[in-house]
Amino acid sequence: MLARPRPAAPESGPGDHCFHPYACPYHAHCARGLARPEHGIDELPWLAAGNRAALETAWVEVIRDVPADFPLTHLQRVVRRAVCEGRPLLHGGGVRALARLAPPVRHLDFETFAPAVPRFAGTRPYDAILFLFSMHTEGEDAALPAHADYLHEGEDDPRPPFAARLIEALGRGGAVCVWSGYERRILRALAAALPDRAVALRAIEARLFDLLEPVRSGYCTPHSAARSRSRTCCRRSVPGWVTTTSRSPTGRPRRRAIGAHSPTPIPARAGGLSTHYAPIAPATRWRWRRCARR
Repeated sequence: MLARPRPAAPESGPGDHCFHPYACPYHAHCARGLARPEHGIDELPWLAAGNRAALETAWVEVIRDVPADFPLTHLQRVVRRAVCEGRPLLHGGGVRALARLAPPVRHLDFETFAPAVPRFAGTRPYDAILFLFSMHTEGEDAALPAHADYLHEGEDDPRPPFAARLIEALGRGGAVCVWSGYERRILRALAAALPDRAVALRAIEARLFDLLEPVRSGYCTPHSAARSRSRTCCRRSVPGWVTTTSRSPTGRPRRRAIGAHSPTPIPARAGGLSTHYAPIAPATRWRWRRCARR
């Protein structure tokens, strides 16, 4: 039998079509000989296909070369300005809300596990069960934040001792910063499960401040190009930020956020806004991570 000739590689070069509607496993192979410029136009968020084609026709490959009068969205202009000026930018009304946070400002992160078979009374399959929190309280005069945490290591229901320790650590005043609405939802579920602690837990919920929207809409660096993940923001903004991989008790990999066991404050302050950021990755329901402890 005669062997059929192998088809030639397609003429189309790598681009956005390599990732839509799904990522092509051969993208690395096709792009192996391409040199990616620093701050290429691919870093402009949600760049329309027509605008991309116009820039490529004009041989514009990097953000710095995009003409000032080129039709960009507001966010794309912010990214262009951050790249051209080579410094982080704070913009938008959401960031100004950070200056109104009531002291002492705390940064809180939860960790949960979700067993398929309920282990404790009153729970259902895949309910998120709290077992760890990590909190950093901002100090005065650029002092390093104070750290407090709780890790439940027994086999009993971790929620009652978790709630007692959380209420004690957060006190009665000050803003409590979280990332996204996850902590708020978990606190509501905890208050419903522990009626005797419900009043104190609802008071904590009223003090929560979601950092996701102000950072996503109002913070941009030349390197992050408006990416909104908290780990990306920390890696680009906090010196000494490192992530490592360890193993959970079940043998599955988990990530551990380490910032020399304590966060390093960003030296400069911008517009009176807080420049501390606790090096704690956002909570997720599907991955176990242990936060760095002193």
